[in-house]
Amino acid sequence: MLNVLLIDAYGPFRRALKDALIAAYPSIRLREADSGPEGLRKASEETPHIICMDIHLPGEDGLEIATRLTVLCPMCSLIIITGSDLPEYRQAALQAGATHFVSKGDETLVDILKIVQSSMVPPRADT
Repeated sequence: MLNVLLIDAYGPFRRALKDALIAAYPSIRLREADSGPEGLRKASEETPHIICMDIHLPGEDGLEIATRLTVLCPMCSLIIITGSDLPEYRQAALQAGATHFVSKGDETLVDILKIVQSSMVPPRADT
């Protein structure tokens, strides 16, 4: 089973992405977090295959969280989905280990689903 962790403080966006992912992939396992510390805790409890997160999170800097997540979950795909589509954020996110950087303003949920799908890897034997 494919495990996905959504980390975003904005509940309506997180729920919309969750609903779209479940509709597209009914057997997916989704966990949610609304802050960086909660995301780190959930990622350490059950290593996700894909993490979708915003850069701006309450409690800690999202780029620092991204760096810590790539150390904690080195085999997962980290997709930054943010409303802050600035070149310096894009570059910093990729340097922090993100595999994709997606603008909430430019992409639809369908586009985001395609990016998530392209990031899917077969589940590891240890999960």
